[in-house]
Amino acid sequence: MYKIEEQRQQVIASMADLTDEEARKKPDEHTWSILETLEHLYLIEGWVTQQLKKSLAEEDVQEAKEKPIERTVDRYHKVEAPESLRPKGKFDSLDEAL
Repeated sequence: MYKIEEQRQQVIASMADLTDEEARKKPDEHTWSILETLEHLYLIEGWVTQQLKKSLAEEDVQEAKEKPIERTVDRYHKVEAPESLRPKGKFDSLDEAL
């Protein structure tokens, strides 16, 4: 499904040369740090997994509507994450996040 493991490995590889200090640095007050972004991805993955398990357990079969998946990589169109998917400082280092 969308080559998730391949994408995860690309993210991990892209962090190889970063220090924890670099990963904690926020570009500005309105932008998440790398560690915050990794936590957001972690939260989303957990939420999606939970929703899939719930649907399977309830045998809740629904036809999926086509979604504009390309908007997820369009960083010019920012979308505010729901509170439950916003980073809360769970990770102090790249080792913890990855």
